[in-house]
Amino acid sequence: PPRPEWIARLNAEGECMDIQGVVPLDEASLIDAAIRSTGLSDFGAPDWREAFRAYLKSVEAEARLNLIGRLRIRQEILNSLIALLQIEDTYKRHPEIEAEKITKPIIIIGQGRSGTSFLQNVLAANPDYGTPRHWEISFPCPPPEKASYRSDPRIAKAERWITQWNRVVPTLESMHEFGAEMPYECSLIMSLAFMSDGWLSAFAQVPSFHGYIAQLDPRLPLRFHRRVLKLLQWRNPRQHWVLKDVLHLGKLEALFDVYPDACVVW
Repeated sequence: PPRPEWIARLNAEGECMDIQGVVPLDEASLIDAAIRSTGLSDFGAPDWREAFRAYLKSVEAEARLNLIGRLRIRQEILNSLIALLQIEDTYKRHPEIEAEKITKPIIIIGQGRSGTSFLQNVLAANPDYGTPRHWEISFPCPPPEKASYRSDPRIAKAERWITQWNRVVPTLESMHEFGAEMPYECSLIMSLAFMSDGWLSAFAQVPSFHGYIAQLDPRLPLRFHRRVLKLLQWRNPRQHWVLKDVLHLGKLEALFDVYPDACVVW
């Protein structure tokens, strides 16, 4: 569909700029920016770096981004790098988080557009369950507190950021609901470490990155996923997690390797 006028005008102005120089997407620039933003430098285990480089290479070689596309992707990448630094720092300062147990998670699978999000919303309404909300995945540190979980100032920040999609692509609201307090799928968690294309491919055409993810050991992103869930439940306990991702459907063996007591709902 036609772009909103303000987006079309912004991109038209970008055509007279060196947008690759104005909005760089190279590894060094992004890493340096994340370190400057946080004052931290330890990204932890290097499992994510190869995927990170594969994504950057695919974006630059294949995506043909306009100005708003480069701006959005750069900030998304920075958000993920900042989250990686903060997650590692939190674990170092609080090693007891590692002892957290993810017990009998309820994991929804199914084909895309088959109602998996609706089912996640319904199951997450059970007060005995917990589900990862978009805001806490996007900004996981400091780990959310039980007392302030519904009033955390990051909710408003995330709402503005997440719903930018709807301002850039107004027809998107008719396809999928976005919001800071909405439950969201596992691909967003794994995308913090650049090891899932379910979220990252929403920003641009990245076929070679799809190919990279297809050959990646699926247990790597799932172990990172478990590490994030432990952090999120540390100060806001969840009796059982309600999770979902249509991409789990083809990776069930790895899923049960990482979560052997999972309850899968198709």
